[in-house]
Amino acid sequence: MSFNIALSGINAAQKDLDTTANNIANVNTTGFKESRAEFADVYASSIFTAGKTKVGDGVSTSTVAQQFHQGSLQFTNNPFDLAITGSGFFVTSSEPTSLDYTFTRAGAFKLDKDNYVVDSNSNFLRGFPVNTDGSSSSVSLGTSGTVQVPETAGVPVQTSILDISLNLPAAETALTVANFDPANTTTYNAATSMTVYDSLGEAHTVTMYFVKPAGAPIQEQTTGEFSPLLIIRQ
Repeated sequence: MSFNIALSGINAAQKDLDTTANNIANVNTTGFKESRAEFADVYASSIFTAGKTKVGDGVSTSTVAQQFHQGSLQFTNNPFDLAITGSGFFVTSSEPTSLDYTFTRAGAFKLDKDNYVVDSNSNFLRGFPVNTDGSSSSVSLGTSGTVQVPETAGVPVQTSILDISLNLPAAETALTVANFDPANTTTYNAATSMTVYDSLGEAHTVTMYFVKPAGAPIQEQTTGEFSPLLIIRQ
């Protein structure tokens, strides 16, 4: 009997090592949740012996419980790699119209040939419908649908108006406008930049330089003390 009790302890320790080894082996598996071996003692009873003097029969593995605490987040270069902070699951289905849902924490998604967001097993990621204002009031999975990325996301509109507000110090040193050189910071008093877009949606940087001309009053005025001298597109 003593041999069997000791053997049960060895088997339990082996189960614990197997569980730990499996956790280590899956350390880079996306969405993997570690497990923990939980044990229980084995009570011994017999109608021919007194319960006060009968020792236990060793230990047994009660369960290998999966742990659902928050794991660490890793950043990737794939814009479709997603992660959930806190509780919750991604919902996927094998077909776009299927109501057989699968719940997963693995957020390694990609686009298929039809621009649907799918996982590595070609299961479709599901999401709630979105209103025109960007909100969603759906809470039932029955209203969810597959997520498909459109071919285009709108028509580019070129910038037509620049609106800028700034304060320039009245006590700035007056400079000679004729000496202005954008490459020389001593020939202008201030500069600021903003991004504009052309009709193709390409971004450009507009830089405005401000020069306080000689003869300008030192006291603060509502208008006229500084003027944008030059706009350069980069």
